[in-house]
Amino acid sequence: MNYLLLSGDNAQQSYNEPVTMRKDLIAGGVDPADIVLDYAGFRTLDSIVRTRKVFDTNDFIIITQRFHCERALFIALHMGIQAQCYAVPSPKDMLSVRVREFGARFGALADLYIFKREPRFLGPLVPIPTMHEVPEDAQGYPAVRPEQLLELQKKR
Repeated sequence: MNYLLLSGDNAQQSYNEPVTMRKDLIAGGVDPADIVLDYAGFRTLDSIVRTRKVFDTNDFIIITQRFHCERALFIALHMGIQAQCYAVPSPKDMLSVRVREFGARFGALADLYIFKREPRFLGPLVPIPTMHEVPEDAQGYPAVRPEQLLELQKKR
């Protein structure tokens, strides 16, 4: 693994999925320089398509709950994206989540086959380097720093 791209919703000031995930990962020992945030992952479709069209990555691993893995992989396969998914445990008594997922699956079918929707925001291409040379003396060398992403974005 070269980096972690954390994609999620942050439409409201009091709700920010990427920042919450980042805090948890840093608390778990992940180097902050190995984390890239995608603030425009409002829906699963947005997160999957933006990973390819904005961050220029076609081969990645999704980590989420099992029910969500199935929909995410379905979207990725439909878009010709090479993805794998690792399911993390989720509570089994979450009836409201299961009902929501049922609707989300129908929504994904409609988005892909009827409306042919794209993400709300695509933005400029900001490739995340996956191939890089690591200096022999580098300790904790990051795959990409947020500053590097901003520099790449400015150049485009």
